[in-house]
Amino acid sequence: MKKSQSTTIRFLAVCLSLILLFSAGCGGGGGSGSPRRTPGGSDPGGGSPPADYGLIMGTVSNGDGQPLDGVIIAADGKTTSSNEQGYFSLAGVRESQRMVVNFTKDGYSDNTQVTKIKIGRSAYIETTLSPTEKTTAFHSANGVSHGETYTPSGGSVAIGPNALVDASGNAYVGTASIAVSAFDPTGQKGMACFPGEFTGIAASGESCFLESFGFMDVTISDDSGNPLQIAAGRTAEIVVPVPYCLASVAPNTIPLWYFDNSDGEWHEDGFANLKSSGTAYAGTVTHFTTWNCDQNWPESAMAWVQGIVVNAATGEPIDGANVVITGNNWSSGDTGVDVGGTFTIPVMPDRPATLVASDGGVSSDPLHISTTGSGDITDVGTIYIGGVPKVTITLLWKENPSDLDAHLTIPTAYGHEHLYWQTPGMEVEGAKLNTDDVSSFGPEVITIYELKDGVYRYGVHHYSGSGTIPSSPAVVNVVVQGLNIYRFDPPPAGADGPGDAWLVFDLTVAGGKVVDVTPVGNYRNNVSTSDSDTFSP
Repeated sequence: MKKSQSTTIRFLAVCLSLILLFSAGCGGGGGSGSPRRTPGGSDPGGGSPPADYGLIMGTVSNGDGQPLDGVIIAADGKTTSSNEQGYFSLAGVRESQRMVVNFTKDGYSDNTQVTKIKIGRSAYIETTLSPTEKTTAFHSANGVSHGETYTPSGGSVAIGPNALVDASGNAYVGTASIAVSAFDPTGQKGMACFPGEFTGIAASGESCFLESFGFMDVTISDDSGNPLQIAAGRTAEIVVPVPYCLASVAPNTIPLWYFDNSDGEWHEDGFANLKSSGTAYAGTVTHFTTWNCDQNWPESAMAWVQGIVVNAATGEPIDGANVVITGNNWSSGDTGVDVGGTFTIPVMPDRPATLVASDGGVSSDPLHISTTGSGDITDVGTIYIGGVPKVTITLLWKENPSDLDAHLTIPTAYGHEHLYWQTPGMEVEGAKLNTDDVSSFGPEVITIYELKDGVYRYGVHHYSGSGTIPSSPAVVNVVVQGLNIYRFDPPPAGADGPGDAWLVFDLTVAGGKVVDVTPVGNYRNNVSTSDSDTFSP
């Protein structure tokens, strides 16, 4: 069966799994010599210096939970895009306590996540982008009314005549397009699409926690897709629907907050009044972005939840796990818990909530809790996560070649098993191919969640498309849990085109732990994708 004919089967198999991280080290030289080994293997990655950066990876889905491709992911001045299965990876990211990660795609509302980046580790993000709810074209000289922009969920925007400017501040005259999407923060979709965190900067300059009563994304552009804004001294009116379950407790007046996707913060700016119907807030704004109707809470009013996250298989604490506690219309969490797996998280007092911990795309069972009074601490004890990846290997490349494939051979008592896109279920001997990209760029991700003693070998096969592995260029990042990230670049010479195999590195495991990551750095030409001997040490 040709590979092109098996794309649907491969996609369905990919959807059975969700996890990962990355890979890295310095690429070895060319030639066909034997792989180098570190004597005794006592220094993990001894043959390959660890990378001095962190990386971000994860998945993007639409509002219905389906994988979303072509999403642009930007952070730390770098960009990448999601593949057909919604996976993405972004390497070379600096260390940061608050890394802002922006997600954009035409026809969808933007989203932003904030995460913690540590050198030698990966941060895993699962993000949702929702299709734009209502798009309206109008002429700037006429403005646009609430009735013209009214969304199915009850949000709307009104702009007066001649109130628009371009990115340089010049008056804009012509056709404009306004996209409006209103969200319910009490629903799963709304929570998934909420940009940033439920924290903000109040008008006083103080940081605070937020409880949302509805939010709405508003963007406007000219007929060429260039962004437009409201002119200085002019305003627009927005109407933000209030969820039915919050109508009885919605205050008559509530602060308005706008989201800044450059700093990843909500900023207080004005207020909105509850309409006489009690079903929506109306307020005036001076620019377009995502707007949020929030009650703000000082830290002194918050309760606290503490606990520890551990690996269910080993009982060891998981450093860097994510913990999210979600209430009816608020959320709080820690992206990358401290050494020892412990966490202490502020939460809304006297509320029901659900706690979920995750690492590498694997989540704990949800824990339903009730928070205590202001200032009190609830200890939830130990949170277990099973199936956490021990090694994650990620392959990225450019547009050409169109199809590069990840291959891994796994040591067994009888030789080596071969994991690649034709492996049934794309899973074998405690390792899985999480996503297989057939249309350029990647990522292709292999996760090892159960280590076998012996030597693994990872390789890259040029399946189809013009160009070569080094001219693309391909790059491999490896994340070894609790150790580091290693980066591998292909040798500059020795590749001809389709059929080439780049033998990238060997991973030596002893006593169930990685003891060595050693570059191989060889090419083999005219290799069949199913030739397991070529990809074995």
